[in-house]
Amino acid sequence: MLGVAFKFLKDTIPLYPAIGLSQAGTEINANFGDQTFLFNIVEYKKRVSGKPSTSLPKTTWNAGTRNDKVFQVLPDGLSVIASGKDAGCIRGPKLSPRDKDVFYFEVTILYMPNELGTIVVGICGKNQSMTETLGWNANSYGYSGECGDFLSVSSNRSSLNARSQSGKMKARARGPPFKSGSVVGCGVDFASRELFFTLNGECLGQAFYELDVLDCFPCVSVVDAGGIGVGGPLSMLQEPISRYSSSSNRQASSSPNRAGFEFKANFGQFPFLFDLPAFEANEGLML
Repeated sequence: MLGVAFKFLKDTIPLYPAIGLSQAGTEINANFGDQTFLFNIVEYKKRVSGKPSTSLPKTTWNAGTRNDKVFQVLPDGLSVIASGKDAGCIRGPKLSPRDKDVFYFEVTILYMPNELGTIVVGICGKNQSMTETLGWNANSYGYSGECGDFLSVSSNRSSLNARSQSGKMKARARGPPFKSGSVVGCGVDFASRELFFTLNGECLGQAFYELDVLDCFPCVSVVDAGGIGVGGPLSMLQEPISRYSSSSNRQASSSPNRAGFEFKANFGQFPFLFDLPAFEANEGLML
């Protein structure tokens, strides 16, 4: 660190990265964040940022995109009902390494069929198809509830083929399957460019590495449950109260044989089940 070069730059004037070369034929290699910096920008940001902001994050599913034939976002912007008729994705807003050192979010699985279909939680790029499942496109990474596998066609970036590049976390190829009532977490460490998953507050280790951190979006996908609709707690709230005038109707609606998916995201609006501050304080050395 050479110190402060200029002060009092006006934020109303647009600035652009630029390099001047004095000799023809000179070759350079620029790094705009797609590779790990030699300079520890994370520690620098901690020193100059001062007290962290206490304002609640405004990230919701409404700020992203989705397959409208599959997903219905409720008024809180976090709770989602997904039809069991088809497969698809719902994607949040783009992540920015400038906002924080580690981006992390959790998804509470409120309702998932016991036998047919599954939910996949993870990160995708801008080219992720909203009619396909996480892990089926390039720069697409997911944790499957059905089998526990960490899914991606970018197999060269999987912990199946490499140990954790930063040495922070043990590499993992899969985690336990999850079901209704589980809390699934997904985190991106911008400094090490690693992705990790958690389940019910426990870190499962590094799943993928060398992420393109300039092209990351929080994402959840559902795989076709072969059903006709939804039947969990959120969908009950969406139905007319008269439908549940008898106990038999209530029991039928909450039956595990009904198809569909229901989940609620937490982008920091509420305390996480996973101890993220401890993870950041220990620089990921938790597993």
